[in-house]
Amino acid sequence: MTIIPYPHLTLPPCFYQLLGSYLNQRVEDIEDSETDMITLHFRDPDYSAEDGGFHPVEIGLEREGKDWQLCYLTDFAWSGGPFPELEKDIDFCFSDDRLYHSFIGSCHLTQANELLQTYLQNFISYVQNEVFKVELKLH
Repeated sequence: MTIIPYPHLTLPPCFYQLLGSYLNQRVEDIEDSETDMITLHFRDPDYSAEDGGFHPVEIGLEREGKDWQLCYLTDFAWSGGPFPELEKDIDFCFSDDRLYHSFIGSCHLTQANELLQTYLQNFISYVQNEVFKVELKLH
């Protein structure tokens, strides 16, 4: 299975390889289904509002023929008190070429290239260090 590269910025090839490796683990399920959307959930089982940890990350992919298009990458964090809620902290919306960050608001994704590159380097490192439990869902 192939993931179509994001056309407006160069993302690390190992990011696409990482996503492809999860899709290839379920290739038969994906090919046998009529699903148009795949969501990858990356969760640190120990992450909590009290103790912190690695933020949950969700990556959405949409079917584009036989291939898959990167749709979004969303990082969630606990926010507010005294009753914190899990909210979007950073949302890289590739389908709309937009970035949303809880502190800076929204901007075009090309304006956030440095943030995106740094984020992906860190994310790849966390995945390689196996800090996340990963779940793939077909929609």
